[in-house]
Amino acid sequence: METKAGAQISRKAFFQSAIILLILMITAGILTRVIPAGSYDRVLQNGREVIAPESFRYVDAPHYPVWRWFTAPVEALGGPDGLTVIVVAVFVLMVGGSFAILDKIGILKAGIGKIVRLFGGKKYTLLLVVSFFFMSLGAFFGIFEEMIPLVPIMLALSYYLGWDALVGLGMSVLATNMGFSAAITNPFTVTAYCFGDGFSNMLYPTNPVLLIVLGLTVVSYPKWVRWTWPLWLVVMAITILFLGIGVAIGYGPF
Repeated sequence: METKAGAQISRKAFFQSAIILLILMITAGILTRVIPAGSYDRVLQNGREVIAPESFRYVDAPHYPVWRWFTAPVEALGGPDGLTVIVVAVFVLMVGGSFAILDKIGILKAGIGKIVRLFGGKKYTLLLVVSFFFMSLGAFFGIFEEMIPLVPIMLALSYYLGWDALVGLGMSVLATNMGFSAAITNPFTVTAYCFGDGFSNMLYPTNPVLLIVLGLTVVSYPKWVRWTWPLWLVVMAITILFLGIGVAIGYGPF
């Protein structure tokens, strides 16, 4: 039986991601016409720039033509961070092409087979080790976008062990998000933000990394939501409980 490739771009998943982005663009454009524009002043406090809560004021909203709603992604490439966006896009394309080549010539399959043999065929032990590894990346180093190149390998490993793409995404993307939410020594976030950002990365369609990794698989966004929402609700309830306890006992700078 032929082993599936690590990255399989499903036409259905691709169009669903494109439609989600199109809907978000239209929604954002409509909101710019509906929600009044406003601005806050920023002041230095203890060496940090913070928002002055009492300084809010309404400003004239820019009225962009409707056609610019759809050209905004292209116009963003000419902004101050445009070069970063282009580099990331080219990087993802090159990584995807590299893994496709490795899969076609058999190197990816041979490497995955060697990893499985090192564990003596104990696939559930391997699943535990891989998931803990990705959790550690998120919890200790705050890594999320950087794990995209590893997703095709995890998908190939999942297929090799007889599982589907959801398991491959679970032990990579989902595990990284859970670790990111824990944030043991995550240098980029604080506790409350980590909980919110970890969950949003795992579920919200506004997260480009989630759409990218789903686009590399045969997993559609609705299928991903149906698979992850029970876990999302359980962990969210536990998070709210611990945050409530922290506030009640005066733990942290709340």
